[in-house]
This record gives sequence, C-alpha cells and structure tokens, in this order.
Amino acid sequence: MNLKELFFGKPNAGEKKQLSLEQAKELLKRKKAEEEKELEKKAGKKFSEINALIKDGMESLRGIGEMDFEAEGENKFLRKIVQSSKEEFVQKMQNLLEKTRPPEGREFRARFDYCRNALREYQQEITGFRKNIAYTGILVKKEMQNFAKGIESMEKELAFIAEIAQESKWQKAAMLAEKAEGIEALKKQALEAQAKAGEIEKETARLEEQKKEAEEKRKVLQEGERFKELEKNSSEKERLEQEKSMVKEKALNILAPLEKQLRKMQTLGASGEWLLEKEQERMLNAYLQDCFTALKQDPKGEVLKQVLQEMRKAIKDGKIAFKEEKERAKKEAAIGELENYDFFNNFFWKLNEIEKRLPGIYAEMQNSTLFREISAANSEIQAFEREKAQKNREEIAVKEKKDRIMAEIALEAGKLSEIARQELGEDFEITSSTA
Repeated sequence: MNLKELFFGKPNAGEKKQLSLEQAKELLKRKKAEEEKELEKKAGKKFSEINALIKDGMESLRGIGEMDFEAEGENKFLRKIVQSSKEEFVQKMQNLLEKTRPPEGREFRARFDYCRNALREYQQEITGFRKNIAYTGILVKKEMQNFAKGIESMEKELAFIAEIAQESKWQKAAMLAEKAEGIEALKKQALEAQAKAGEIEKETARLEEQKKEAEEKRKVLQEGERFKELEKNSSEKERLEQEKSMVKEKALNILAPLEKQLRKMQTLGASGEWLLEKEQERMLNAYLQDCFTALKQDPKGEVLKQVLQEMRKAIKDGKIAFKEEKERAKKEAAIGELENYDFFNNFFWKLNEIEKRLPGIYAEMQNSTLFREISAANSEIQAFEREKAQKNREEIAVKEKKDRIMAEIALEAGKLSEIARQELGEDFEITSSTA
C-alpha cells in the first residue's frame, strides 16, 4: 500500500470500506461501547454473587477464628500447632478475600482488569495456604468443608468472568481506539507543520521583495557621474591591493629555496658553533619568522646578504653539509642570486609606493556619501540574503518533518486497519485529506 492509496483511496478498493480518520474513530468507539455493554451484561451480575460469597466466607472465617483448640482436649502439642496454623490461615484468608472483592466504581477498565486477573491472582495466593488448611482441617473438618464449598463456588464465578474477559474484544477495541487517537495527534502535527511551512514561504517572499527594493535603491545610486568616479577609485583600490598581495607573496616565498640551510644557520648561531653578529642573528630570526615584515626593517636586504655570506662560509667549512655535490652547487647558486637581488626596488620601494597611495583612496572613498549609501545598500542586501537562506533551511526542515509524520501516519493507519480486520472483523482503509 503506497501513501497515495492510503490517503486518497484506490480506484478499485473492492469490498474494503474507505473511512476517514474520524469515521474510523467513531466505528472503533462504537465497537468498544458494544463490547463494554456485552461484558457488563454477562459479568455484571456475577459481581454481586462474588460479593455475597465473600461475605459468607468472612462469616465462616470469623466462626473458625473464634475456636480455641488449646482450651481443652488431648494431645496439647497437636492442638497448639493447629491453633497457630488456624490463626495464620484465618488472617491470610481474610486478607485474600478482601483483595478479591470486585471494584466498587463504574470505571470499566478496572472492572475489565478484575475479570481478567482476579482468578489468577487468587489461585496464586491460595496455593501458599495449603499447609495451614491441612492443619486447621484436622480439628474443624465440618467448618472447613463448608468454607471450602463457598470458596469453590467463588472460584467458579471467578473462572466464569475470566473466560468472559478472555473472549471479549473490548481490550483490542480500546487499544485500536487509542491508536486512532494517536494517529489524530500525528495528523494535527502534520497540519501544524504544513501551516508552519506556509508561514515560512510567506516570510521568504517578503524578504525577497525587500531585497529587490534594496537592489533597486542600489541601482539608482550606481547611476551618474559620481558613481563613475567612485567606481574608478574602487577599481584602483582593488588593483593596488592585489599588487600589494603579490609583492607580499613574492617576499614570503623568496627565501623558500634556502629555508633549510637558513634554519641550520640559525641553529649554528644559537649554539655558538658559528659566530654571528647580534644584528645578523636578530634579522635571521626575523626573516625565518616573517620575511615580508623583516624586509621592512632591512629595506635593501643588507643584513640578509651578510647572513648569506656567512652561510656560504659555513658551507665551505662543512658546517652545512649536503648529500650530493649537485645539491651544494644548486644552493650556492641560489645564494648568489639573492646576493645580487635588488630588494629595495623590487620590494621596499614598490610596497612603499602602494602604501602611500592606498590611504588617500581609502579616505576619499570613506568620505564619499555615495560610497556609504551603496555600502549600506549592499549590507542590507546581504542581510536579506542570509535571512532568506535561513528561512529556506527552516522550510526544508519543516517539510521533512511533515513527510516523516505522514510516513508514520501511513504506517500506523495500516497497522490499525490490519488489526481491526483480524481481531474485530472490520475491513476498512483510512483515508485522509492531509497532503
């Protein structure tokens, strides 16, 4: 059975009745009431009979309880045992009869549970009285026989109502009625989720309209000569920032071919194996930490070139070794390239020119009313887009929740229909308008 068939019915459903959830609830409610009426009709009058038997049993127990077996007669030891056993039996039996009384209220669940469980619970407890019954019966046979007849009659009545409860379909009808209520609650959740999704859709549409209004406002601001001048400054700013980024990246990578050897040089200096001047050691540490920042302190790379000369000597003295001569030659060539490199023009001067021009462009743009208005419009548009994206995620989550609930409704409705067919002889399918 698929979901569509379950909720909208099959074109050829055969003899199965197509019921709405409300109709199914009414059917089960009616079935439950019929079963209640039938059980009350069969078992109700037995409650009075059981109460009468309990009353008679209590009177018999009072009579037995008043007997004193130790007052007179032979075999005092036996009489003492019987007296003790009799007292225990009377007390236990009185308690059991009290527990076996039918419920006084009209609450049907309590009455049904009594019918179903009273005999079993009674038999379980009275089994433990056998020894007391046997000893007591030694001296009061007639009274115990009369009492036993009453108890036997009560057991028959309890067995009768237990059989009625066993045959009754009330419990199944009640369980199915509760299951139908559960499906009703799920249906309510599905409708709530559907309504919530509708609200989110409206909110998303509102945000889209607000976003369009902000975009239109930005479009108006981007027309005219003022914007052309602002756009020119913006393009220049982006160009200079990109150029600065490239210079910085180049500076960060320029020592990469010799990083391993420079770190070895750093270790030699720190350990005292190779003597470096204080400024050389300080700048070597700075270059290995952040080459770009170090070049601002050493614009022409003079201290770096001094360190490279010291490194060339350390290589010559074997303090910095290589596995192959080819590798040594390659590193010495890299040292030579850096010794001849124009750090000032390629880095410091170029960077200095960029950093001189950027603040002026920044200031001009920040002081522009048009720039602030466009920035505000862009921020507003971005805020609407973020909120709209959040609403879309919420809508997806709510729809997924509704789908899960609908699948659970389909499953539970199918189970309910199958149990109703097997246990109550009611063959129907539940339809629903919740989509």
